[in-house]
Amino acid sequence: MRRVAGWLDGAGDATASLLYSDVGDYYVGKGWDTLQRRHCTFYLPGPTPGERPGGLPETRLLTGDDLPELCERDVESLESVFRNAKPHLGTTFVAVLPTFPLVGWLQDRVAFTNAKLFGKVPEAKGTICESADAWMYWYHDLRNGRLVIQRVKPPREMDGTTGCDALVKLLLDSLDEAAKWGLKDVMVWDPSPDLDAAMGFVQIQLNLCIRDNFGGLTELPCLRWRNGKKLNVTVLSNEFYGWS
Repeated sequence: MRRVAGWLDGAGDATASLLYSDVGDYYVGKGWDTLQRRHCTFYLPGPTPGERPGGLPETRLLTGDDLPELCERDVESLESVFRNAKPHLGTTFVAVLPTFPLVGWLQDRVAFTNAKLFGKVPEAKGTICESADAWMYWYHDLRNGRLVIQRVKPPREMDGTTGCDALVKLLLDSLDEAAKWGLKDVMVWDPSPDLDAAMGFVQIQLNLCIRDNFGGLTELPCLRWRNGKKLNVTVLSNEFYGWS
């Protein structure tokens, strides 16, 4: 890894390098610093229980054909957040852009695995609430019985209940999709405060169990700046689409 770091600082001309470790802080000794991470998992006891709240906005499921355009819009939205962000003095904001090659690579990877092991590839790749300009991408990890939410694009506006209602509906769609395929849980990385609130509402409404996992020794993001420079970093949207 030290040779990799040397190449990144030289011929690679990389400003920074991000990787995900499944061996704890192993890469710290190689020059990468670990970042905070949080994983939340909904556990489904079977068919999604509970009564659905009324008055939620309409959504529709996404197919693979929807993803390129949505990823482009998503990148524009996240870049706008960066332009308007006001970090504290001495803090650097970092994000992995949710581009289609990145999102699509994970989709193709799990589709290949599902086809080889189970002979089937689920069609739905996520769900969208057009009226709130909010959506999420997911993929079906049939081998591990899990629906993984890759990215949650937040609503255009979060004032009042409109934005929260949209997030609640997106979450309900993900739980329904997991139940449809007999998956045991739904996982989301680094939920925003607004998504946290929506998750809490769904948990109470459907009487579900959520495991909140801070830290941990697997899927741990590790960041290295050019020449090993040390910066105070805040990662925005540290969601699963960035994993590779």
